[in-house]
Amino acid sequence: MTQKKILIIEDEPIIALNILNLLEMKGYMVAPLAANGKEAVDLALEHKPDLILADIMLPGDMDGISAVEEIQKARDIPVVYLTAHSNEALFGRAKATRPYGYLIKPLNQSDIHSTVDLALHKHEMESRLKISEARYRTLVDNSLNGIAIYEAVGNGDDFIILDFNRSAELMENIRRRDVVGRSVREVFPGVTEFGLFDVFREVWETGVPRSHPVSLYKDERLAGWRENFVFKLPSGEIASVYRDETKRKQAEKALQLSTRLNNEIISNAKIGIIVYDCNLNYVLWNRFMQELTGLSPEQVLGKNALEFFPFLTQHGLERIIKQALLGETVHTPVLPFRVPATGESVWLQYIYSPHRDAGNNIIGVIGLVSNVTENIRAGFALLKSEKNYRELVENSNSIIFMRDIEGKITYLNKFAQSFFGYDKDEIVGKNVVGTIVPEYESTGRNLADMIREISRDADQYAVNVNENMCKSGERVWIAWTNKAIRDEDGAVREIMCIGNDITQRKRIEEALRESEVSYRSLAENIPAIVYRLFLSDGRRIQFYNNMLEILTGFNPDELHPDIMFSIDPLILPEDRGLAAAARAEALHNKTSFEVNYRMRHKNGTLLHFLEKGSPVYDDTGNPLSIDGVIFEISGQKQTEQKIRESLLEKEILIKEIHHRVKNNMQIISSLLSLQSIYVCDDKDLELFKDCYNRVRSMALVHEMLYQSEDLAHIDFKVYIEQMAEQLFIERNRRDGSIQFKSDVRNIQLNINSAIPCALIINELLTNSLKYAFPEDGRGTISLSFKKNPGGIHTLVIGDNGIGLPEDMDISDSKTLGLQLVNELVKQLRGKLSLDRKKGTRFTITFGL
Repeated sequence: MTQKKILIIEDEPIIALNILNLLEMKGYMVAPLAANGKEAVDLALEHKPDLILADIMLPGDMDGISAVEEIQKARDIPVVYLTAHSNEALFGRAKATRPYGYLIKPLNQSDIHSTVDLALHKHEMESRLKISEARYRTLVDNSLNGIAIYEAVGNGDDFIILDFNRSAELMENIRRRDVVGRSVREVFPGVTEFGLFDVFREVWETGVPRSHPVSLYKDERLAGWRENFVFKLPSGEIASVYRDETKRKQAEKALQLSTRLNNEIISNAKIGIIVYDCNLNYVLWNRFMQELTGLSPEQVLGKNALEFFPFLTQHGLERIIKQALLGETVHTPVLPFRVPATGESVWLQYIYSPHRDAGNNIIGVIGLVSNVTENIRAGFALLKSEKNYRELVENSNSIIFMRDIEGKITYLNKFAQSFFGYDKDEIVGKNVVGTIVPEYESTGRNLADMIREISRDADQYAVNVNENMCKSGERVWIAWTNKAIRDEDGAVREIMCIGNDITQRKRIEEALRESEVSYRSLAENIPAIVYRLFLSDGRRIQFYNNMLEILTGFNPDELHPDIMFSIDPLILPEDRGLAAAARAEALHNKTSFEVNYRMRHKNGTLLHFLEKGSPVYDDTGNPLSIDGVIFEISGQKQTEQKIRESLLEKEILIKEIHHRVKNNMQIISSLLSLQSIYVCDDKDLELFKDCYNRVRSMALVHEMLYQSEDLAHIDFKVYIEQMAEQLFIERNRRDGSIQFKSDVRNIQLNINSAIPCALIINELLTNSLKYAFPEDGRGTISLSFKKNPGGIHTLVIGDNGIGLPEDMDISDSKTLGLQLVNELVKQLRGKLSLDRKKGTRFTITFGL
């Protein structure tokens, strides 16, 4: 073992030499002595000691605490302070340097040896813990799953975030430093509705791990699908390992709804949708067109458009439709149309664009038809009366605003205010560019230039379509009719703009062009095996991407076509039944399913997979197919195993620390016991026994922590029974003359509270055994330790002996035992009271 080097900082030469001799006798190497702060800093940096013994009060401008602070800026060296003072301000400063102990002058050999041994050992253990923590942090930060650690508040009323790995930061779009130390309800307001908070509380209360299935989390900041696994750490915190399943959910939904969605959009669209083939024969006539014209699809489909509606040629629409066949998208002005069934005249606006197949070949023309009759009628009415104009404009369900030639808005009707999200007071006077018109369209078109062109020649832009934006930032598409308002000289003063929201129409166009391509693209880009098992078509399976071969090495052609689910032979025999049972149960219960199993790659490698899927039914409820995805999760399984191994290593290390501390205390107890053999004076021998019992009470705490499965808390009922047993033996009162009655109810204390409580109980039980029943008298000693629902602990220790003198003030006692009790109660931030009726009864109350 490497010899440990110690630096002594002491301005008294005799004290320094005495400490040096005691340390060298113990086998330690001692660096040159430092008599002031500056020497201490220089010697520490030169000799790199393993421990510093520093006197707090040093001559010069730099005391011992300042010297240690300067040293610790350069090196992590543990320190034990030497002092003859108990100044609270000094101790407050000293705490900032994380001292490993204090030695109060005058010093003795046993105190120096035990404190130095403990400090060096504690620092070594902490260093090993830091290395273990670094390994744990590397594993956690490199996990593909989100990992978060939480600490319970109160009785699980809330949970504080203690840790948050990199994957969790990316999933939740939030930085670790912004969430650590904050309530989970504050950072994730939707956690209760999500259902995860109840899982946290259940796992914290029971210690039983629980999975929280894939569910939708949503709050004002983010929304997404998450799958969580929650378990309790040995130290009492809650750990959550989770995955972001949002993309998978979106893919599943797209796979199920893409085709149906297109049909529903076309059928239920609030605009007319017409599709011609290349010969201008009708191939689609949606419900809107049927309701508008009174003509059913049966009357129109297959007919030639130009022959069926001669007005198309009359109004020049034949030329426009043929432009669309050449690849252009063309917007028409507003045109009149006479409804065949009623003879009523309506005003329509058309957009024609090429209809392309998956290979981008033009196979016809798509026509989108808007009924703008109400808008036109409103426009005509505006010309008749200013009063009617205002009334109509304000109550119109069209977007209407006016602007000057510089682009500043002079008027905005109520519908426009509601649509764009602006109040009149905050928009009037502002330029349209930057408010309701973006400077650049998403297509790249410069809209600021377009606004200036309209101001220069409004008639050229009587009708135009462009992208707009709302106050919220949402982009929308609007078809505009622009009318120049001129003065008596014919100069343009304002421009009136009437618009209709065609965002849905734009989306329909995009959906019609991309539906088939996007459906196939979705499946191809999912990093998992995507399949459909047809139940009514010879139980045939179809794979929608090439991930089967990538993940398993097997080509679909190598599988068994005569087996219902031909991927099953690749599953390990012992897992095969689980997969088949999960699918059968889903079909029976009409629910989705998920199942874990193992497969062997073609090269022999063992892989872990997670399969998720759900049955698809026809309109009568008969199952048509099973659609599913199969994810390869071997990396996740390995990461989880490494985390479990790291946690076990950490638990063993903490147990070892408690074991070493307990052993060192046992050595101190043994030294006291051995030394007491050579003590002849009864009073001195009694002092040795008291010190022995105090050390033993602390050692018992560490022994129980070492033996406990829960390294953070001690069962005080068991502890008190063992301590009382030892004290009765020590005082030779096991003859039954003194009865001991205890009532301890489910008291679990951490080490910070357990040590002070142990010392208090030791002192008060020892006092009762020594003084309450003189001359081998008989009586009873009682101890009660309870915790109320509010978290307040009450410790009562009493006896029915001769009691304390009436003039004795326990808060200003001259005996070390009661002085210790008072100081330990202060350390617990508690209260101490004494009842002298019928003996002696001490009551200590404190919270945690």
